[in-house]
Amino acid sequence: MDTNQSWSIDDKRVNFQFGCEIAWRIKDGRLTNVYRNPTYTGITTEFWGSCDAVGGPDAWTVWGTPNCGKGQPMQVARVGHGTPPARFRNVRVGVR
Repeated sequence: MDTNQSWSIDDKRVNFQFGCEIAWRIKDGRLTNVYRNPTYTGITTEFWGSCDAVGGPDAWTVWGTPNCGKGQPMQVARVGHGTPPARFRNVRVGVR
């Protein structure tokens, strides 16, 4: 899945749902079918507990907006984060 478009998480940070722009099915280690507007949903602890693979240092990249500017005079704060691709098993996935 790539490029988050929407996100929702409850006040207790337990249940969540994310919507993305695009996703690909991975079959036998290759990207195959393309899906537009995919969603994934879950329970936070189950989701993170289902992570069984993380890319190495060569795959690590900074995501999000690297900084956020506010106020007068301009104040800059770092807001991006770095991560490699990761694999999660048994995640509820759908297409809007």
